[in-house]
Amino acid sequence: MTNQLYKDGTLGIEVIAHEKRHFQEEKEAYVLHYKILNRTAKRMEVHIDEAQIINDGAQYDKDDWLTGTDMRDATIIPGAYIMVGAVFLEAGSRLLKHSAVTSITVTDITNGYAYSTLFRLGEDGKWFLLDCEVRVQHEAPNLKNVRSELQGHIERIESMEEKLGVIMENISVKIDDADSLEILGEISAAKGDIIDRDIKIKANLYNEDNEIIGNEEAYITQEDFMGYDTFQLTFYQEEIALRTKRVKVYVTKW
Repeated sequence: MTNQLYKDGTLGIEVIAHEKRHFQEEKEAYVLHYKILNRTAKRMEVHIDEAQIINDGAQYDKDDWLTGTDMRDATIIPGAYIMVGAVFLEAGSRLLKHSAVTSITVTDITNGYAYSTLFRLGEDGKWFLLDCEVRVQHEAPNLKNVRSELQGHIERIESMEEKLGVIMENISVKIDDADSLEILGEISAAKGDIIDRDIKIKANLYNEDNEIIGNEEAYITQEDFMGYDTFQLTFYQEEIALRTKRVKVYVTKW
């Protein structure tokens, strides 16, 4: 029976159709077309594992993917789907019976689930879902908790702000996904509405070993500064939001 986790899950899998084609010196093969749907509101990274056909007691493993779908790793945008064609060379020598079944496993890398599905060929020539096992691969990180934790580990170097006559306030972290991180804040003149020179706003990201794993900078010019401004520093790097344990934001001369 199809379990509830699949019904409410992050992705959907269907067998749309099957057909016979000629491959490799006119050898007949079966091609099964699978539809993989992203049910979530975010981009999803998936890995397509091996597929099989069981027909009249014999098991056949997938020999190849159709041209254009030979990459087993794919990205699916929210609410969209991809089509994957699996080629079964050895299965083509026999007629697929109505009791034939096919299995395919797809891993939702983004959310940490592996879906192993089983379909049967009905008398009407359509495939229907027999069963799906959903396994938790890993606990997907709670980015809201990651942000809250990191928010408490933002450091300033106030002595450098004093020397350059500015004050930084309301510095915050924004995390939309594990591979990006933004530092936002406000900067104002300590006295009046002018600064004595052009300055740079810099941010360093540190990992759990206190190593710098990222640094970015923004620029404030004396000519354009009106006493107050906002800044934004953006980092793009694999799992940068998860690897960052501490942030240091400071100003220097430009």
